[in-house]
Amino acid sequence: VVRPPADAVPAGTEQRPVDASALAEVLEGWLGDPEVAANATSFVRALESDERDDLPADGIEQVRAFGFHRYFVPERLGGDLRTAEQLLMLSRVIARRDMNVAVSESTQLWMMLAWIGGDAEQQAKNAATVLRGGVIPCLAYSETAHGADLAANEFRAVPDGGQYVLTGEKWPINRGRTSTHVVLLGATGNADVPAKRQQSMFLVDRSEVISGTVEGVDRVPTYGLRGCDISGVAFDNARVD
Repeated sequence: VVRPPADAVPAGTEQRPVDASALAEVLEGWLGDPEVAANATSFVRALESDERDDLPADGIEQVRAFGFHRYFVPERLGGDLRTAEQLLMLSRVIARRDMNVAVSESTQLWMMLAWIGGDAEQQAKNAATVLRGGVIPCLAYSETAHGADLAANEFRAVPDGGQYVLTGEKWPINRGRTSTHVVLLGATGNADVPAKRQQSMFLVDRSEVISGTVEGVDRVPTYGLRGCDISGVAFDNARVD
């Protein structure tokens, strides 16, 4: 398979069908026969990478070369997503071949929070970043001591001079170590503010942290989805806009 650069608009994108089922057939043809072991998303390759606990990098590269990442950006922002059904059907094609690829790439969904809640400038900036390729977001809610009990969140986001200083750890998180962007929930209030009103959401580009550190936290050994990066992310006085 000849793969174009991740930031290239895949050839034939403009002629691809809008109908979700027909679009899924196009991806099925692009990925090739899953019974052929040499294919990046073959059943054999999926099993081998899972048994090695390896992130299925070749499979991820192949679905991105198709332009799968473009279906996480709505058409109004320059992407290819017209209906949620398109994304559902494309994901099913990938998941039947290699669930590790499907779950690893599913984190791109969280960039949609910018399309829902961001202002026009934030939407345009983040859409352009996703369409260039290589964006790997993670959804950083869970904490080791509290799981998904958001009211017990100990991660601190302290306002300081128009910026925020982020300190704490999120674990376990899909793509925690390998993420480029972190959709992060942090406590910005104090003891006088009700817990349910303390939480604020941040979309952090790890390459744009002004000072402090952002580091990965060790993976969690799993019985299934062993090729996925189920790990964590830790912030230490990380200053962000």
